[in-house]
Amino acid sequence: MTPAATDSLICPTLAKVSLTPESANLMFKLTNIELIRADAYATDDALKFFDSVERLLETDTYSELAQYMLFEIASLNKKYQLEIMLVTQSFEIFQNLKIPIIEFDRDMLRTHIAQQRQLLALVN
Repeated sequence: MTPAATDSLICPTLAKVSLTPESANLMFKLTNIELIRADAYATDDALKFFDSVERLLETDTYSELAQYMLFEIASLNKKYQLEIMLVTQSFEIFQNLKIPIIEFDRDMLRTHIAQQRQLLALVN
């Protein structure tokens, strides 16, 4: 890990469930691609979700961010009659981290969202 990564809470928390930030990122990308390609949900919904998450990165704790994401995923699941299990489990592990998101993790999440946006542009 780089020196800045040593302060990350995302990296060790994901490691507890045998994930890395890279593997989680890939899992989210694959989930989005498959759901959109199968017309299981709309690209616009994914983009709105990313917009909301980016706004939350400015002020909230890991717990608040995870709770919001779980709520939004549950809404998408209900709207499109889906069950996005792997993605849901990834956010559940952050529900008890009631501390502010550190800058390294904010940057990592922003990078992930930017990559998701690029991927969505290629799929459409």
